[in-house]
Amino acid sequence: MNIILYSLIYPPDVCSNAYVFADLTEELLRRGHHVTVITTTPHYGGSSEQLHNGKKRWYKTSTFHEAKVYHICVGSEKGGIAQRLDTYARFHHYAVKLLNVEGVKADVILSQTPPPILAGFTTTRLGKRLSAKTVFILQDIWVDNLFNRKKIGNTIYKLLCSIEHKVYKKPDAIVTLTEEMAEAVEKKLENKDILHIIPNPVNTEIYYPRKRTYFLRKKYKIEENDFVASYVGNLAAAQNLYPLIEYAKNTQNIKVIIAGNGNKEKEYRAAAAGCDRIIFLGYISREETTEVNTVSDVCMVMLSGYVSRNCLPSKLPTIMAMGKPIALCCSPGAGLAEYVEKNQIGLTSNIESQTSFIQMMDTFRMQKDLCEAFGNNSYNCAIRDFSLSTIVDRYEELFRNITYNP
Repeated sequence: MNIILYSLIYPPDVCSNAYVFADLTEELLRRGHHVTVITTTPHYGGSSEQLHNGKKRWYKTSTFHEAKVYHICVGSEKGGIAQRLDTYARFHHYAVKLLNVEGVKADVILSQTPPPILAGFTTTRLGKRLSAKTVFILQDIWVDNLFNRKKIGNTIYKLLCSIEHKVYKKPDAIVTLTEEMAEAVEKKLENKDILHIIPNPVNTEIYYPRKRTYFLRKKYKIEENDFVASYVGNLAAAQNLYPLIEYAKNTQNIKVIIAGNGNKEKEYRAAAAGCDRIIFLGYISREETTEVNTVSDVCMVMLSGYVSRNCLPSKLPTIMAMGKPIALCCSPGAGLAEYVEKNQIGLTSNIESQTSFIQMMDTFRMQKDLCEAFGNNSYNCAIRDFSLSTIVDRYEELFRNITYNP
């Protein structure tokens, strides 16, 4: 089957969404599919050195394994709102023009859509041009999250929802990551049969349980009696790390490793100033992420209230595949908390209650055997629910169903 992966972000960019499509590419190729990728030039920390000039000056090319990758030229940094809008506009405009230059074929276009409105319209146009079926993956509920954060008012919210409603009429399938996300999207659909739930995969050839070594403990300055809690991911509004920082400042024999970057990084560094029990690493690679997870007794998932019900953080499956217990801090009643508790892969706490957070962390620290049991359960659940083979099985079934022509 000829498959186009259409995504704003892809290697050599280095972020979770880029890795999701990279891993899908590799597994689809392994199964004999022909994969083409339409994306941008790096603007999330990746390097353009290995890219080649395209036939036109507005795009470059590369190869990922056996997949041909077309990179629409955009600014070299993510930037603020104006820069992002320019990136979105250039990407979606030139993606359509690319079809006039390159002989791209597709049976299915799989589109990763943050934000969904622009990507949705363009994916539909590509699908019509190529007579291909289209699938949207909604990585988050973009409009709802803006409204819940009070970034837009009721009038703008209703306008964007009406545009979403039109966009969601177009694809042959819409994929969300969780049941809660599906419930939010379902209200905006006329044809609810196009809605499917398929989480992002985890690459278990990269993320798998490892033994701690003296070298790793020394590298991260971990003392013999230290309890190690780590957070690896974005440092932005969607992630609230203040409970973890306050806990570390008031607890002995603990080491907290925080890795990642974002617009909240300076605030978190300022809040942790003077506490040598907290280490900030900045952005780290996938390989170093496995090291940090390995030396950790518990791995943190910290979600602000407005996203707790509308996301599945990519860090969750990776932590699970490493065989580590989850310390989840989120809004009460979130489906993610239910999943953690039901499968006994960790403990949860209320993001609005420091007392709840302290109780959760103290339980982990005092019951090391519980950490080991949760870790074992985490690994088993990761293989069952998030492995590449499991997820691509589900995508292949979806592709067969929407392309079936009796």
